[in-house]
Amino acid sequence: MRSLKDKKMGPPPEPSEAGPVGRGGRNEAGAVPAATRQGRSRAEFLPTICRYCGGVIKLIPAKMVYGESTRRLGMEGEYLYQCQNCNARVGCHKGTTRPLGNVANEVLRLKRMEAHRVFDALWKSGRMTRTGAYRWLAGELHLRPDRAHIGGFEMDQCQKVIELCEKTNNEEAA
Repeated sequence: MRSLKDKKMGPPPEPSEAGPVGRGGRNEAGAVPAATRQGRSRAEFLPTICRYCGGVIKLIPAKMVYGESTRRLGMEGEYLYQCQNCNARVGCHKGTTRPLGNVANEVLRLKRMEAHRVFDALWKSGRMTRTGAYRWLAGELHLRPDRAHIGGFEMDQCQKVIELCEKTNNEEAA
């Protein structure tokens, strides 16, 4: 039996050469995500390499981005993952270092905020529960419920959310 020393293993792969990790391991474009796995039971990825510029992504305190507004925004003690080169970023779930979605540039962050604004208005109106609204959204977008999170959506998906929610709100008003 050959030992590990006998095998020609070479250095560990660079992030761009890394194989799939977690469930599926590849993003919608077929590329391996530039992230590392966190936890044992769920495939959660921590961003390490920026998908926009290839820069290094670091976990930083929210105060480094929001400064004096941190308290007003309720983000004291919270963290973000931010590209050190182009400032693409993603926030973390409250009280954790678990990303809310994937890294986004400013344009995509604004689109996600708009999508959340109309989506949240839909369920906050009382027409459906928050959970029910996410189930509805998953069905409308033909996604598994665990994939129906605006924080992971791209521009086209955010636009679809906006259109679906506005159409539903208009139908209710009529």
